[in-house]
Parts: sequence; structure tokens; C-alpha cells
Amino acid sequence: IAPLAFSSTSYINQGDSLGLQVMIAAYDSTEKMELKFWVDDTTRSEDNMQTFDGKAGQKMSLGGSVGGHKVVGSIAVKEKGVKKWKDWSFDYSVGAPSAAVAAADLNVLYTQWDNKLKVSASGYDPSTVSVGCSGCTITKKGDFYIAKVTKGKTATVKVSAKDDKGNTVSLANEEFRIFPLPGPQIYFGNQSIDKPVMGRGLAKSATKLIAKLGNSPLNVPYKVTEFKILVIKGGKQIELKANGDNLTSDMRNAIKQMAPGATLTFSSVMAQGPSGKPRPIGGISYKLK
Repeated sequence: IAPLAFSSTSYINQGDSLGLQVMIAAYDSTEKMELKFWVDDTTRSEDNMQTFDGKAGQKMSLGGSVGGHKVVGSIAVKEKGVKKWKDWSFDYSVGAPSAAVAAADLNVLYTQWDNKLKVSASGYDPSTVSVGCSGCTITKKGDFYIAKVTKGKTATVKVSAKDDKGNTVSLANEEFRIFPLPGPQIYFGNQSIDKPVMGRGLAKSATKLIAKLGNSPLNVPYKVTEFKILVIKGGKQIELKANGDNLTSDMRNAIKQMAPGATLTFSSVMAQGPSGKPRPIGGISYKLK
């Protein structure tokens, strides 16, 4: 004879309640216990049936992937010497250990950019989690949610999920500031404006003008679509233009003829970013040595 405390579910979230049943049960610990059960298969198909043979009072092990699970089964009971099967069921949830640390000052979304958001809702079936946003649109892509800014100076991301009773529970309501996507810097020979002096050998060997973000954690693709260089030819200053990011043969020949102390200037640089529309990003000059 033993006291038993049990519930239809083994996991609840704060604010929910658990229905616990406590009663006295009598069983013969020397008797064999027979169970047949199915995990996440309420149709009780023969292919998914599992069995447990042991002594009365022994425990069976349950596991599975992250989310909610339902076990249905039958236990053999002797009534007047005749074995009969009694149905039973049990609900349980599997959670993934997780922790989240975020810098609140960096709650930022950028315009014209696919902002990646990692969303977790510990204790809830992932299939019931919903993510919405005011001031942006949200779509699921792999393990991330992609937020695209639509308007305003702030956006609010809301996370909700459904509990075991089917009720919608609000889990998060985070505000993000909206900023324009940072503009790129111009690089030639892998040197930016931070290093305005360039060796003539490097200038002669470099063949491409590059636009990219400087020291930024964002991996934003930019591509130079056109630019000009200013050179002295026949005692006169002339402009040479390139369509694309590669130097033309005339540009490379002009750079090879530049003397130490001369200034190599790139101007009217246009670059294409995530928006797909080329825009001016200025120019840059190097003093050759």
C-alpha cells in the first residue's frame, strides 16, 4: 500500500496551474507488470507500439524531441483471475536548456536590411510560438526570424505561444530603435581613408575599387558600380571613368606613370547595396610614395 501523487502533465509555466491527484494505491510488488504504450500516436498503430515488462511499481523512461508529447497505453490487470487491459494516458513536455543575454542598448533594427532575430520561448511547444511586429514585417527563415522595417523610428516585436489549454500567452514585448543601414567605406589596395599614404607598388598592382563596411559586425554586401580617377596627362588634369568596380586599362597605365609624391584621387564613386539601387558614396585620395 503506497500513496501516489500524479498529474496529467509534468510541466507548467508560471501563472498556470497543475491538477495534482493524490490517492492510496495497493499493488503486489512480486507481480509482473505488463504495459503496452504509444508515444505521440493516439491511433495506436501496431508498428509504433512499445512494451514494458517489469515488477509493479517500477518506472518506465520517457524522452523525445523538444516540445509537447502524449503517451497513451494500456496496463494488464487481473480481475477474478482474468487478465484485462485498462487504458491510460499521460502528457509531458521536453524543453531545451537555454539562456539569453542581450545588450538592451543595442536593440536596433536597420532599414533596407534583413535583420536576424533569435527567438526562444522556453516551456512552450515551438509549433505554437508566434512572433509579430508593429513597424516591421516578420518571417521565419531556418532558426531565425527576419525583421524588415516598414516605417517609423521604433518597432515592437511581440512573442506569444499557446499553453496546454489552448490559451494564448504573451511572452515578450520588445521595442527596437530604427536606424538607416550604415554606409560603406571605399577601399583600394585594401586601404581605406584611414591610411591615406600608399606605396606605388601597391597602387600599380591593385585592380579593383571595393566598397564595404569598416569595423562593423554587419555583413552587408556592397558593390562599386562606377567611379572616376583624376590623373595628370600632358600637363593637364583629366578624368577617366570606369563602369563597374575594375580599373580600366587606361587607368592602370596612368597609375603606373605617376611619380612619388603624386596624389591618386577616386571620385564620383557609386555603390549598390541591399536596396539594389546605386547611390553615391563619395571619393578617396592617396598620396603615393
